[in-house]
Amino acid sequence: MRQLDLFSALQSSTEGIDTEFKSARGGVANTQGGTIVLGVAEKPTGLVWEGVPDAAQLRTVVGLAASLV
Repeated sequence: MRQLDLFSALQSSTEGIDTEFKSARGGVANTQGGTIVLGVAEKPTGLVWEGVPDAAQLRTVVGLAASLV
């Protein structure tokens, strides 16, 4: 799925128990797990695509984190 398509699909979503929207700085899932969407911030006017500054570095960090689980 392209980033724009994914962002469009997320427009009807809101943060909740199992979904968090974070700017590309990072985020932590709650104790029950869940989904963290990096590069998308939740603002009073809705979701805002902020992107990630270094996608390659983010993939490396996510890969390392996944290997620890």
